[in-house]
Amino acid sequence: MLILSGFQILAKVDESVNSIVYRGIRNCDNLQVILKVLKKEYPTQEEIRRYKHEYEIISHLNLDGIVRGYDFQKYENTPVIILEDFGGVSLKKLMASRTFTLAESLQIAIKITSCLGELHQQNVIHKDINPANIVLNLETGIIKLIDFDISTVLTRENPTIKNPNVLEGTLAYISPEQTGRMNRSLDYHTDYYSLGVTFYELLTGQLPCDAEDAIALVHCHIAKQPVPPCEVNSEIPKPVSDIVMKLLAKTAEERYQSAYGLKADLEECLAQLERNGKISEFAIGRKDISDKFQIPQKIYGREEQIKNLIETFERVIQGSSEIMLVSGYSGIGKTSLVQEIYKPITKRKGYFIAGKFDQFQRNIPYSAIVSAFSDLVRQLLTESETQLNGWRQKLKAALGTNGQVIINLIPEVELIIGKQPTAVNLPPAEAQNRLNLVFQNFINVFAKVEHPLVIFIDDLQWADTASLKLLELLMATTTTGLFIIGACRDNEVSAAHPLILTLDEIQKAGTLVNHIFLEPLDLANVNLLISDTLHCTFSSSISLAELVLERTKGNPFFINEFLKSLYGEKLIEFDYQQGSWQWSIERIAAQGFTENIVELLAEKIQKLSQTTQQALQLAACIGNQFDLQTLAIVYEKSLGETAADLWEAVSECLVLPVGNAGDVQLTFREFFHDRLPITDYLLSVYKFAHDRIQQAAYALIPASSKQAFHWRIGKLLLQNTPDSEREQKIFDLVNQLNFGVELINAQSERDELAELNFIAGKKAKASAAYQPAFDYLKIGIKLLKSPDKQTGFLDSEARSSWQTHYNLTLALYVETAEAAYLSGNFEEVDRLAEVVLQEAQMLLDKVKIYEVKIQASIAQNKLLEALKTALEVLKLLGVNLPEKPNKLDILFGLLRTKLSLVGKRIEDLINLPLMTDSIKLAAMRILSNIVTPTYFAVPELMPLIVFKQVNLSLKYGNASESAHAYAVYGLILCGVVSG
Repeated sequence: MLILSGFQILAKVDESVNSIVYRGIRNCDNLQVILKVLKKEYPTQEEIRRYKHEYEIISHLNLDGIVRGYDFQKYENTPVIILEDFGGVSLKKLMASRTFTLAESLQIAIKITSCLGELHQQNVIHKDINPANIVLNLETGIIKLIDFDISTVLTRENPTIKNPNVLEGTLAYISPEQTGRMNRSLDYHTDYYSLGVTFYELLTGQLPCDAEDAIALVHCHIAKQPVPPCEVNSEIPKPVSDIVMKLLAKTAEERYQSAYGLKADLEECLAQLERNGKISEFAIGRKDISDKFQIPQKIYGREEQIKNLIETFERVIQGSSEIMLVSGYSGIGKTSLVQEIYKPITKRKGYFIAGKFDQFQRNIPYSAIVSAFSDLVRQLLTESETQLNGWRQKLKAALGTNGQVIINLIPEVELIIGKQPTAVNLPPAEAQNRLNLVFQNFINVFAKVEHPLVIFIDDLQWADTASLKLLELLMATTTTGLFIIGACRDNEVSAAHPLILTLDEIQKAGTLVNHIFLEPLDLANVNLLISDTLHCTFSSSISLAELVLERTKGNPFFINEFLKSLYGEKLIEFDYQQGSWQWSIERIAAQGFTENIVELLAEKIQKLSQTTQQALQLAACIGNQFDLQTLAIVYEKSLGETAADLWEAVSECLVLPVGNAGDVQLTFREFFHDRLPITDYLLSVYKFAHDRIQQAAYALIPASSKQAFHWRIGKLLLQNTPDSEREQKIFDLVNQLNFGVELINAQSERDELAELNFIAGKKAKASAAYQPAFDYLKIGIKLLKSPDKQTGFLDSEARSSWQTHYNLTLALYVETAEAAYLSGNFEEVDRLAEVVLQEAQMLLDKVKIYEVKIQASIAQNKLLEALKTALEVLKLLGVNLPEKPNKLDILFGLLRTKLSLVGKRIEDLINLPLMTDSIKLAAMRILSNIVTPTYFAVPELMPLIVFKQVNLSLKYGNASESAHAYAVYGLILCGVVSG
């Protein structure tokens, strides 16, 4: 039993999975109270935060229909909330012990609706309406709502796809949009759906959705129509049944729009029942006019495109090899269209993951793909331990000893499979082949007919070449159960764009490339959207629709923002006397709104407070998605202050919390412009609601200040990033700093940034992202040179870094040359190689660049040139081979090799020691590199190369597995061992 100072505990009245509820008396005034305490002796920070969140909300609400909060205390290691006790019992308990008459049910429904209406008037969404959270006193008739731990003061939230077992709310009662698997944000309508489930259960004694498992229950909420209550129980009147079914509509627009309208219909039913003893049919929803300005979230004019998308998905998971590209202007509704696939994916128990390329972070290789699969890993981590262990075993079996290759790309995978052996260093071509193979195996774990995988990659017009190559590889796997959807702005993609070239290659390989092109909305659909928003007839809104179409050119995002601006400027207002929305076409036409969406959004942002504008500008520099901790670092404020300053943009839906607002500590205290302690804030993630909003916020930074903004962001991030995490965050750091490179005056800072670019380049190259690697490395070389404002970077000054930073300069040139060769820039290879061969101080320093030249020649099919270069460097390494060997050369080579083998046993050859002589190791690498071109260009030289490898191995030890293989081949040629 709970023992709390100042309180007398009378009895335990309830117990849930997380909490225990006691009834007690406060000693100081004999007030009857309810004490709610967490069950765990050592609760998590998240559980404590939710309790604080609940108390913050109810302590600020002074409403008859909401339970009052008196105090928040600590009991040992867990929190206790002190609540009012009005003698109530949960509706859940009452329903289990008795049956309510129709009249009683209607009376209860009316009171609950009143409570909810009061709550919504305070701009609070409950998010967990269910019989357990509705408490009533049968004697007094008082009803109150309880449990506000996941409630929100945001007007909208964007739930993300999660495992159904960890969804916020009570699964049997949550709305379709609350599942994260509907193409809808969550607003106050979610409470009406949950209320509908509660009423359904109150009337029929059963739930509208009853399924065997969690994912089936989610699918029922989003896609299956429940049996009307009047068909479950014929004694339930049709109007009452219709009211419940309206509440249970799958889309928010089809539900009741106001508590007033719902209450009016319920009161009409009760009045008829009391007056006539029965309820006759009447048109429900006649008084359901909301004074909240809400633009419907449903998609207009895209029926054929949605059908096309879903049919393609169904074909793909049956074995067809297809990819879908959705194109259209920015704001045309590409992402919204793609998200319509949530329903069939949920039905198939599949996974949907999404990534987005950022217009200001185009040099980060695989950014969207990594983001998508990181999201998948987070989904898997929320599954049961049994399911997670199954994924662990499958991944380990698929990845084998190459688990670290995937972890290097997607670090979160380590959370499932644990620490992995270091990946073996391989030459670039082999490393890329390994990455391709390992990634294919990784994908095949998830993409199955029994649980298909849909990957949505947005803004492909900004994709790096490595990502496009990886997409091409994914389609080449022809995995059943994998559906890739891409979206791009067609006006930013020409016929020569890498994306189009990649799609051409994918199509040539036998994959069907489907296209959906989204046109602007026509007048009919614009008018339908506006009439739905303003709850008016088509004829009364047609003139407004024509004006909106003219200004926005039918772009859905622009239409929404334009309508919001009209409402914000009070050009559209709700007339309470007439009970309808009113506007003046003349006043709107005279207002002179811009026809540029970025300018319109910039004007909207400029109406926010200065602190919010500053936070948004910094966030825009970071990227489309950003976390609170990073923003706080560059904003140079605490986490609490940063979240509070960002609040205004969140409340205006310019910036959205990723997930639920409960994951972001935005409590009622912030709603009243207060501050919370830093410890009350989680390290939360946000995203801009649209690219255009990010673009508008970024555009507010003066052009002359942009470089300084990025440079300051980069420096602050660098200072606050531990050395152990620097490589993991290298791209974010370097991209910011590189943008402000022209502002660097001190050569020491340039040298430091050159080294960071070197790290970034090597990391990109290791991931087979060769073009970004080349770009980073080339910037590194430039940074080592002293800047000259008139002439730029001077060669004479460039050579000075060979004296001051020899090792870094050498490494940068060699790595840049290799990245140039791998990305097909062969002219740059020759230029860089020439510099290295002039400046390198030691022979071994030159060998690596020779190797790059050889590989570049082979890549261009210049085999003789490759051999010529190889023979030159081999001569420098003390290994002489003739350019055009004759039979006598081969005979002498064979004899010398046989003499070397005299007295050697086969066991001696198998167990050769490792070669340690650096000169000979370099020679062995060159010999191995030219085996293939020799075979095709000068086959008579092949035996001599093999004999050299045998002799070097016998004298100096084994250089590598490949060299050992060639040595064994040489033994076969010599007749020492049989083939």
